[in-house]
Amino acid sequence: MKSIVYALALVITLAQSASASAAEPQVTLRGQYGVADPALQSVLYFEDIAYETSTFSGDALIGRNYQVVVSELTDGVLTKTETVFDSKEDEYFRIKKNEFAMRTLAKRISDGKIRFEFQFDGFIKRAEFAIAPNHGDFALKDFMGSRPAISIPVGADTPILAYIMPYEKPDGSKQYCEVVQSGVAATELGAKYKIPRYYLVSIKFDKI
Repeated sequence: MKSIVYALALVITLAQSASASAAEPQVTLRGQYGVADPALQSVLYFEDIAYETSTFSGDALIGRNYQVVVSELTDGVLTKTETVFDSKEDEYFRIKKNEFAMRTLAKRISDGKIRFEFQFDGFIKRAEFAIAPNHGDFALKDFMGSRPAISIPVGADTPILAYIMPYEKPDGSKQYCEVVQSGVAATELGAKYKIPRYYLVSIKFDKI
């Protein structure tokens, strides 16, 4: 009899745990590289500016604060982490709707630095990182692959973009998409593909 009671209690506990896990709030992410206007896109190409719009949606957004973090990885090792923006700076920045967009721009600038600019509705944030003279050919890539949307968890730091140098294959070709769509953890791409330097853009939505 005791074994039956114990078994029932275990089943109930597992069911409750699974239910709680399933109930964890999620946010939907959609990514769009570049801009719709061909003339403007040509200017971005000419200026070597990478541009991606990340659109977040879901009722779980409402009332939450969030942080945008850029991490630098050199020779496979995390060398710098910078919180570029924290919405707790002011109540104005707390998310009020069930959708918001973040536009990310990135380029190598003339004085040996990488510049990021994050554009939101009504304000922008910038960050710069010094790079080695021989580091270049960066490209901005997301982790969406062929998926039109993905779900990301609330309360976790989630890499959503990589500004990355290419993986050079033995035949001399340079690959970006193969790297970010490999399924390898974002922080392990440098070690796996021998990439000298890359940057991860991550976002975290705070738990309420």
